[in-house]
Amino acid sequence: IDEATSIVAAVLNAPLSSYDVAYTSNTTEAINLVAESLHNEQNPDVEPVVVNTFLEHNSNELPWRTIGGLSLIRLSIDENGFVDLNELETHLRAFNVDHAHGKQRIQLVTVSGASNVLGVYNDLTAISAIVHQYGARLLVDAAQLVAHRKVDVAQCEIDYLAFSAHKAYAPFGAGVLVAKQGLLHFSPTEWEQIRASGEENV
Repeated sequence: IDEATSIVAAVLNAPLSSYDVAYTSNTTEAINLVAESLHNEQNPDVEPVVVNTFLEHNSNELPWRTIGGLSLIRLSIDENGFVDLNELETHLRAFNVDHAHGKQRIQLVTVSGASNVLGVYNDLTAISAIVHQYGARLLVDAAQLVAHRKVDVAQCEIDYLAFSAHKAYAPFGAGVLVAKQGLLHFSPTEWEQIRASGEENV
């Protein structure tokens, strides 16, 4: 398990000194954990908003619809199938700078790194720069990405990254969640149970 974790961290450039690597059953569970963590950190002064896109797989759509206490905005895609970066920046400025929507703040932008429907690869570096400029965090659904393109988590400043092992030519039934340390809001007991659960599938 430790060797596999070191390999995952090295391949993704997610140094274990700065990132947590947890094993899950698949991408869906990894994203659900981020959704649960976001729910756990809610405070009365902020009404959280999540932004995703019309490109998303159900794994990166349903959790944001069903978890309580947050709103969901979906970004348009352009005529070539790419996320509309101007629309992303407009939303972030309106919610997080101009405070045009009361206490609502965009806390998370969550996008697919690659679409298995359209074949597009979103510009994660550009998306990340915009997201962090306005104080939000970035989650990347990398299920369709990790086997086909180099992913540099640290350089792109990706806060959370999720993928399934079988998409990267490993056996079914395993997934990975990579997260910047300090961004997953679980008690020590909960976090230990989460990690132990994923590691049972050696």
